[in-house]
Amino acid sequence: MVKNIYDYLSSINVFLFILINIFILLAVMLFMNGFMDVFNITDIEFSEGPNVNKTDVYDIFLSILIVPLIETLIFQKFIFWICCKIGLINKLWVVILLSSILFASTHFYSVGYIICGILAGAIFMSAYILRRGKQPLLTVLSIHSLFNLIVLLLSIFNIYGDS
Repeated sequence: MVKNIYDYLSSINVFLFILINIFILLAVMLFMNGFMDVFNITDIEFSEGPNVNKTDVYDIFLSILIVPLIETLIFQKFIFWICCKIGLINKLWVVILLSSILFASTHFYSVGYIICGILAGAIFMSAYILRRGKQPLLTVLSIHSLFNLIVLLLSIFNIYGDS
């Protein structure tokens, strides 16, 4: 079954692939928030989260293009390249786990944020692996940028996050 899913996802149109991954990311985010609300779990904050001025074009540009580009280059392209060089490419779960933990370590704002960061990092690296030979960098950058844009819009309209 996993092989069938892998084959399907690695062969579909890039736009559908991006939409599926955005849907998965949003579902993960909503599930985590819902889970914490239902069980009345208070998130433990370590530092203030990203503070994007929602009216500053520069901040918006950074959060939906520059930061995702840098993170995709580091946590997918570079990590994948290193794993290929040291022979870990045959253990894709190790590559995904390593990438997701490192990705989450740069999103160390709260326990909930770290968990979402690990899951998002795993989704991004999985997408990178699935799109090998089919513009993986551009695909993951698109997923990451669109996700950040959606979260920013939800925050602007007070649907999610701080106002």
